Amino acid sequence: MKLWKKLTVLFLLFLISSLAVCGTITLYHTRKINIDRTVSNYKRQLEAVSYTFDQFGARQEFEEMSETVRNAYLQFEFKKCCGAGYALLKDGGTVINLTDYDIVNPDELDENGMVQSVEKKKILILKKVLQEIEGYEIVSIQDITDTYRETERQLGLYLLIYLAVSAAAAVCVAMMVKRLLKPLKELEQAAGQLRGGNLKERVEVRSSDEVGELGAAFNRMASEIEHQVDDLKLLLGALNHEIKTPMTSIIGYSESLIHVKLPEEQRRTALNYIYQEGKRLESLSGKMMSLLGLYEEGAYEFTWIPAEALFQCVEEMEKTCAKAHGVTLKTECRGKWNYLVDPVLMESLIGNLVQNGIRASEPGDTVIMRDTEDGMEVQDFGRGIPESEIANITKAFYMVDKSRSRKEGGAGLGLAICGQIAKLHHARLEIRSREGEGTVVRIHFEDDYKTFTGR
Repeated sequence: MKLWKKLTVLFLLFLISSLAVCGTITLYHTRKINIDRTVSNYKRQLEAVSYTFDQFGARQEFEEMSETVRNAYLQFEFKKCCGAGYALLKDGGTVINLTDYDIVNPDELDENGMVQSVEKKKILILKKVLQEIEGYEIVSIQDITDTYRETERQLGLYLLIYLAVSAAAAVCVAMMVKRLLKPLKELEQAAGQLRGGNLKERVEVRSSDEVGELGAAFNRMASEIEHQVDDLKLLLGALNHEIKTPMTSIIGYSESLIHVKLPEEQRRTALNYIYQEGKRLESLSGKMMSLLGLYEEGAYEFTWIPAEALFQCVEEMEKTCAKAHGVTLKTECRGKWNYLVDPVLMESLIGNLVQNGIRASEPGDTVIMRDTEDGMEVQDFGRGIPESEIANITKAFYMVDKSRSRKEGGAGLGLAICGQIAKLHHARLEIRSREGEGTVVRIHFEDDYKTFTGR
């Protein structure tokens, strides 16, 4: 059974039970009050009639009458005073009966009276003992069937209202519960979309209650999943991007060792370079995964290192790429700046910037690496970047010249990786460029973080 149906049934059971209990108690007390009021009215009438009739016994001439005259006198006055619905008894026997019923066992009656069912009628029987006329009693016999019928009509009306209210409540509750649980249905559909690969799917949060909090939690989870998937994509692309240069060098030296007979010293140099680049790839892959949050932060190894040493390593790494493009690498370093960095990651960052500069340059151009008062920068004099594109180039997989980038093996990940590495070092990238004049990318270290010092 659906949740909304369960909630509707439970609510209706509670509502119907509550109405039934309240209605039963109300009807019982209403019936009792009506009957008690009717009995009380007839008791007052009997009191009044009995008092009036009893006064005849207090007269002087009543005592002087003979028994026969006295009985005749009482019957005459009783008819005139009491009327229909009353009976006069003497010593348990009926003297005169103005009712439609025979009086049986009058000794069983008390002044509280009783109600009897006679031929589907409810008959109220009351008795009053006279004080002045000894041995005489007045009995009141009244039909109170209408009082009971009125109670039954109230019960019927209540049942009708009870059923109508229950039906209306069932419809309203079902609609209300379905409306309240509609976000859960949307959540189910969104989960299906997410399971199908649509990581952009989100639910609309319309309230701040528990259902709304659940929707907000789902949206946060979906965003986190999307972020993690993007990180995995970035990881794969970043690793592919980062291993190209070392692999190119390794392949080049390996081909030389295979096809060219080198002197022993050059052979050892080539083998040593292959070994060093292999170790660098191993270290770089772990650091890239750590950078994307997949490994612990302990994988980073921060140390103080001069800018000149970083530039020399990058120049050695990128000389093959620069030579292939006919571009000259140049360093401008004052030699007094030291930076607290992870050397492998920072070399990767600067290397990416140099590779971008080489690809943007024409044969004969120069790419410069230099240190500044607050960081390091890489400058080229190539094509430059359109002003409208500068804000987007640090996004993963974004490429200004897509056809040329793909032709040269780019994936649009270089500056995205650089941005994350810079963030890890409490730094940011500042890009200045003009079309046809070249680009300057500065790694600006914030003074507040004190991630570098002059020595």
